[in-house]
Amino acid sequence: MADDRISAERMAKEILLKIFELANKGINVTFEEDWGGGTITIYCNDRHTHCGFPEATSDELIESIYNTLVVGKGLSFDIPIPTKSQGKEKKLTLQELKELTARGDLPTKPASVKIPESVKKYDRIYQTQERTRKLLEDL
Repeated sequence: MADDRISAERMAKEILLKIFELANKGINVTFEEDWGGGTITIYCNDRHTHCGFPEATSDELIESIYNTLVVGKGLSFDIPIPTKSQGKEKKLTLQELKELTARGDLPTKPASVKIPESVKKYDRIYQTQERTRKLLEDL
């Protein structure tokens, strides 16, 4: 049986084409460091998502970015962009949301992710929580 996965080079090309598409729609796309290693944070205007995982290979990171930007799924997907199959972005009605949820084959919640303790010190949310906790303790 043939492997139906696309190559990392093809995914990289589709990622660039999606970035060009978003930029031409006036959506500011930026990349920022995350936990290091095989991770990155992608911002689209004021929304963001995390891609990859610590110690991911470059191909695994490319696949994660591809899944987020092109396919439309990701770790903490919070970028309202249309996927290839959806075409133009559409707001769903309450009835449509209920029907999708009732199908049962689509995840309605993000998969739980356990962040290793060794990585937490690099997470900005964790750092902010720790700074806030220390400030409140000093009051």
